[in-house]
Amino acid sequence: MGAYGIVLAGYSSNNKYSLMGGLRASAQLISYELAMGVSLACIALATGSLKMTDMVAEQEKALWGVIPQVQNWFLFTPFGLLSAVIFLIALVAETNRAPFDLPEAENELIAGYHTEYSSMKFAVFFMGEYAAMFVFSGVFAAVFMGGYHFMPFNYDELAVTFPSLSSFWYALRDLNYWLGPAGFLVKQVFMLSFFIWLRATLPRLRYDQLMNLGWKSLLPTSVANFIIVGIWIVATEMYGVLGGWVAFFGAVALLALLYFNLVSASRKSREAEQRQAISLVDGTERRSITLVDPAPASSSGKTV
Repeated sequence: MGAYGIVLAGYSSNNKYSLMGGLRASAQLISYELAMGVSLACIALATGSLKMTDMVAEQEKALWGVIPQVQNWFLFTPFGLLSAVIFLIALVAETNRAPFDLPEAENELIAGYHTEYSSMKFAVFFMGEYAAMFVFSGVFAAVFMGGYHFMPFNYDELAVTFPSLSSFWYALRDLNYWLGPAGFLVKQVFMLSFFIWLRATLPRLRYDQLMNLGWKSLLPTSVANFIIVGIWIVATEMYGVLGGWVAFFGAVALLALLYFNLVSASRKSREAEQRQAISLVDGTERRSITLVDPAPASSSGKTV
């Protein structure tokens, strides 16, 4: 739904810069929403539910199924960490924040889709962007960082493990319950600070880099992660926790081997296409010239 307002705002301005910003925003949202959706589908598949309350409850279980004293936040699991990284990159692109602020590229499109908007109309765009950042930060905290839990500990299990400090662990459990909303807000503020830090650190990408990252990197990686999570769930149900982790890392190794083979084949194909022979005939002699694309700095010894 977020793409409609941006596209219509750029189209209604009757301004080529605004229209280009709106088109960029629509293409950017579509490409990164796919990777974001698949990364969330990995967590939904591991949880068995689409409810965020169930996702938070799932993270209260034993870490990796073997350490009951520590909560199994998805950020601590291999597939959850990869999903979190993909989701984080996608949500930065979704909110049009740097380094993905191509719809508002000042040096190219003046101000993007809100070129013709000023005063309160511009303020609405600005507030909407920050409201989206706040909402996405809450979703990230709930899905990957344990929701309202301040610390990733199971206090009941710690009280059983260390009975001499049981009253201390029970007090922390009650404190975690009553300060749950504050803990959730702290995680949101942390994510907002990350947004601001990112804007002041990284330069803006080119548009082709933006699209390549979304379609050629994030989407295939998230789909591979989804397949790995499915294999892990089936193996865990059939062979237990240990069998599930063995199948998980086996699937990771197999997909990594497939990926590197595809990359190697693609590189060889590009190198073969880069070298082209052209014959020039001027009536008296025939000369053959080999055209080579500009070589990188590491291969500067080649002649062109």
